[in-house]
Amino acid sequence: MSIDDLAYVSDFVLWQHYEQAHDIELRIVQNQEGAVPVEAFARQTDKRTRLISISYVSHHNGYLHEIRSLADLAHAYGAYLYTDAIQAVGAIPIDVRADDVDVLACGTYKWVFGPFGLAFLYVKEELLDRIPPNKFGFLQRQNFQGPFRDWPAHHTAKQYEYGTYNFGGIYEFGAGLDYIESIGLAHLSTHIVGLAHRIWDGLNELGYRMYTPQHNQTPIVTCFLEHADRVAAALEEANISVTVREDHGEMRVSPGIFNIQEEVDAFLSCMAGVS
Repeated sequence: MSIDDLAYVSDFVLWQHYEQAHDIELRIVQNQEGAVPVEAFARQTDKRTRLISISYVSHHNGYLHEIRSLADLAHAYGAYLYTDAIQAVGAIPIDVRADDVDVLACGTYKWVFGPFGLAFLYVKEELLDRIPPNKFGFLQRQNFQGPFRDWPAHHTAKQYEYGTYNFGGIYEFGAGLDYIESIGLAHLSTHIVGLAHRIWDGLNELGYRMYTPQHNQTPIVTCFLEHADRVAAALEEANISVTVREDHGEMRVSPGIFNIQEEVDAFLSCMAGVS
């Protein structure tokens, strides 16, 4: 897995638990100036590798991983590619088949305008028999005819659905998807990634040290700050909402579909006053 989000994502906690509980070897791939090229993963991958786990898009600095190349690397060693796509779905076009992703998980409270406490899972169809569910409930059974030990199980994606759905959350999620569809994901992505590039260029011109690679194709931009407390205070006074991590000396900016260029200009003007 990549270390780009080490301090923030739950995935690392998960794999750390498996390392301790099941005696697996967890290999961490270091980022290189905010990017984690496939070659860095290749140096850590061999015939003992069983899984490459990454964020599709880094929560930390928006870095877009080379998904298809990582899938090819994993499959060359008989391993799988798992990706947490919460920072990608709804923000940029993705295609799990073209990327040859094995497993993808995604919460709904980010770019798809859904609620907290709801997520979805994609598993490549040919892997359904190789990746059994780890939780169990009545929804995994096709029917309840005959003795309970003989109730037939689903052998589709339904095998992972074990409990009552969050119906309210599903309707909220559906409304978010309808909204994205009404705009068009390609149009939405072009707008927000364009704003991110404008932010990157502006911060770079002001002399801020950038953590997000240039020309990165996602709507997340992160830079380093020498006086994070002063920046946070100036932005709060200007009523501009971004993420300033004072303890790490970093700022993350994530423009959305509701933002416009004039707001980006106002943000950069504020940053010019504290640079």
